[in-house]
Amino acid sequence: MLYRSVSHTRHPLVRTLAVLWAAVRVGLELWWVERRCARLPAPAAGELRRTLYTAQAVRLRVLMTRLQGLWIKLGQFLSTRVDVLPAPFTREFARLQDLVPPFPGAQALAAVADAFGRAAAGEGGLFAAFEETPVAAASLGQVHRAWVRADTLPPSQGAGAANRPGAGTGHAGEPQETAPDDGPAARGPTGEVPPPPAAGLVPVAVKVLRPGIERAVAADLGALMWILRGADRWTRLGRRVDLFALHGELAHITHQEMDYRIEAEHAARFRENLRGQPGLRAPFVFPEWTSRRVLVMEYVSGLRIDRPDELRAAGVQPQAVAALLARSYVRQVLRDGFFHADPHPGNLFVTRGGDLIFIDFGMMATMGAEERGHIARLITGAIARDYDAILSAMGDLGFLRPGARVPVLRKALALALDQLSGIPLERPDSAEFRAFLDEMREFLYTEPFQLPARYAFLGRALGILLGIVTSLDPDIHMLPLLREAALPLLGPRGDPAFGGAAGAGAPPLGASLLGGALGGALGGARDTLLALYRLPRRVDRLVERLDEGELHVQADLAGLQRRVEGWARATRGLADHMLAGVSAICATLFTIAHRPAYANTAWIAAGLLLLAGWRTSRR
Repeated sequence: MLYRSVSHTRHPLVRTLAVLWAAVRVGLELWWVERRCARLPAPAAGELRRTLYTAQAVRLRVLMTRLQGLWIKLGQFLSTRVDVLPAPFTREFARLQDLVPPFPGAQALAAVADAFGRAAAGEGGLFAAFEETPVAAASLGQVHRAWVRADTLPPSQGAGAANRPGAGTGHAGEPQETAPDDGPAARGPTGEVPPPPAAGLVPVAVKVLRPGIERAVAADLGALMWILRGADRWTRLGRRVDLFALHGELAHITHQEMDYRIEAEHAARFRENLRGQPGLRAPFVFPEWTSRRVLVMEYVSGLRIDRPDELRAAGVQPQAVAALLARSYVRQVLRDGFFHADPHPGNLFVTRGGDLIFIDFGMMATMGAEERGHIARLITGAIARDYDAILSAMGDLGFLRPGARVPVLRKALALALDQLSGIPLERPDSAEFRAFLDEMREFLYTEPFQLPARYAFLGRALGILLGIVTSLDPDIHMLPLLREAALPLLGPRGDPAFGGAAGAGAPPLGASLLGGALGGALGGARDTLLALYRLPRRVDRLVERLDEGELHVQADLAGLQRRVEGWARATRGLADHMLAGVSAICATLFTIAHRPAYANTAWIAAGLLLLAGWRTSRR
C-alpha cells in the first residue's frame, strides 16, 4: 500500500497523496454502503454500517500511526469526539500512541548549537555533558538528558537556594525531587534508571524540535483542509459540526507546540498557579536557555501514574493520587482558568512521597471568567441534580444545537448522574462500564449535541482524566469527589470565587451547596412566574389567530414526494460526478508521483462513478 513507506519520509507530496487517497476510499465505501442499506431492513443495515466503520477505523489508525506528527494528535483528539464520530472510530482512535523512532542525537546537538551560538557540550559548551540517546521521543520533538555545572546556572536560578532547581519554590514545602533524590527506584520518562551525575552537576532536560516537522505539519494541515471541505459540502457531518473551527483549533494548538518559547511561558504560569498547593509540582524552565526550537528545563522523574501496582510497591496509595489529580483539575478549570490539556500518562509522574508531577506544557488551554461561571453553574446543577440548571448552562456554553430534544436529554443526564453517584464506576475495560460508554456515545452521536471547538481540548483532557482516575481507583464516586473539590471554589450563588486564595473566604460546604440549590430554585421559580404571567396573553393571541383564519395547515403530500424524489436523484447524481472528479485528480497526482497501479485504480473509480451518475440522472 502507498502509506507503508510514509513513515520513512516527510515529503509533503507523498503524505498528501496518501491522505487524499485514504479519504477518497472512505468516501466511496460510505457511498456504496449507504446505497446498499437503502434496500435492507434497519437491523441488517445497522450491522453492515458497524462492520464497515470498524474496518475503516482500523485502517485509518494504522495510517495515522505511520504518518505520525499531526495525524497522531488528530486521532487522539477525535477519540474523545463522541458527538462527531460513531463509536467504532472513537474506540479505535483511543488506541493511538505518540510513539515514534527518535532522530539522531547529532541533529539535536546541531539544533542546540544553532539556537545559542555555542556547542552543546565539550570545551566551552552550553552543558557539561549531553546524553545523545533521548529519554523520550514524540511526533513533534524529543527530550535528552544533560548536566550543567551549578556555578553556571542562569541568573534566574542563581539568586538563592530557594529558586534553584530542586528547591520546589514553595510548591510542597520540600525539595523538588530529581533523579538522584529518588534513589534507584526512580524512573525517567522512558522507565530507565538515570545514572548519578558527577559532583557539582545539576541534571536538566533538553527538549529539541524534530527537524523538518514544520514542513510536514503544513502539508498535513493543507490535506486535512481539503478533506474537511469535502465533508462539509457532501456529508451530514458538515451540518452537525463546525469542521473549519475544529481545523483552526487544531492548527493553533499545533503551532503553539512547535514554538518552545510559548511552552516556556505556559510552564512558568502553570508553576506559579501551583504555589501553596501541597503535593503538586512542575519543573522549572530556564528562560535564558529557551529558543523557538530548543527548551531546557529542570530534570524531574518519578513513577508513571498509569501503573498502580508500581505505586503500591513504592508505598503510594493510587486512590490518593486519583483524588489529588481530580482536585487539581477542578481548580485549574474553575479557579485558574488555565489547564493542562494533554494529561496522558506520559506527562504525569508520581514521586515516592506521593506528590504529582506535571510535565510538557505545550498543549495548554485558557478559559475566561464568563465561561468558568457557566461551568460552575453546570457543576452546581450536577451536585444538586438540577437538570434544568444543567441544561441551561450547557446551552450557554454552546453545547446544545437548535432542536435538542429536552426530555431525551434529561433522561440521559439522569442516567449519567446515576452512574457517577449511585453506582461505583467499574474498570474502563469492564463490560458494564463499556456498555454505559457505548450507550452515551450513541446518544451523543445521534442527538443534536455538540462540543464547540474552543472546548475541544477540555473535552479531550476530561476524557483522558476519567480513564486515569478510574484505573487508579475503580470504586471512585465522582460526584462526591466533585462536591468536595468544587464547593470550596464556588460562591454562595454557585459562581466561581475568583478572588483570594483557594478556599479563603469561601462559605462552608453545606452553605455553598444550599446556596447553589436555592439559587437554582429561585431562578426556576422566576422563570415559571414569568411564563405564567405571559400565558393568558399568548393564549388570547392564539385564539384570535384561529378565529381570523391566520393559522392553517395545508399539505400536498403527492407533490412533495415528487419534489423530494427529484431532489434526491439530482443530489446523488451531483455527488457521483463530484467524486468522479476527485478520483480523476487523485489519478493525475498518482501519475505524477510515478504510482501507476494507484493511478489506474483511481481512473477506474472515476469511470464507475461517472457511469453511476449518468444512470441516476436518467431515472
